Amino acid sequence: MKNKDKIRYIIDWGDDIQTVSDFIPSNESYNITHSWNKSGIFSIIVVADDNETVSNNNISIIINEPKELNIPEESNLYLVLLLVLLLLVILIMLLAEDKRRKNKKKL
Repeated sequence: MKNKDKIRYIIDWGDDIQTVSDFIPSNESYNITHSWNKSGIFSIIVVADDNETVSNNNISIIINEPKELNIPEESNLYLVLLLVLLLLVILIMLLAEDKRRKNKKKL
């Protein structure tokens, strides 16, 4: 493929989904993302076509299930304690403001 050629990319993601680009200049990058709905081993086929020559490349990838986010129970306890402390600080501030207003009215 010559540098002035325009290339179309065809990507078979191995999960019955296919992406086809427009024809773009051969010196430009083509970036694309894809998400799989399940874990497994997928064979991805990438084809580059310039209307004269077709090139392809096959790769296999393994998509794993995402790891679960495990928050230790102690973290939940610390979060609750922090929220209680924050509420106490707000309550003290409100009481102090109320007291200040009452003292101001007496004057």
